[in-house]
Amino acid sequence: MRCLLNVINYPTVILRTASEIPIMWDEIAVYGGASTFNHVPGGGNCLYMDGHVEFLRWPSKYPADILGMLVSFLF
Repeated sequence: MRCLLNVINYPTVILRTASEIPIMWDEIAVYGGASTFNHVPGGGNCLYMDGHVEFLRWPSKYPADILGMLVSFLF
């Protein structure tokens, strides 16, 4: 975690930043229509570095946006 977060002397900054770094998320497959989403009506779960999980609707913030979809294609 320290290699991703530069401000190690301020624990409140680390906690706030860790809650914004996505670690793992459901694949967003918008190319096939609504039937290809993991969760209907369109969206997926996202696990963040601090351990909380958030449901993100398509389209919203990263990784439930175009960039997140393109990153998912790499893996």
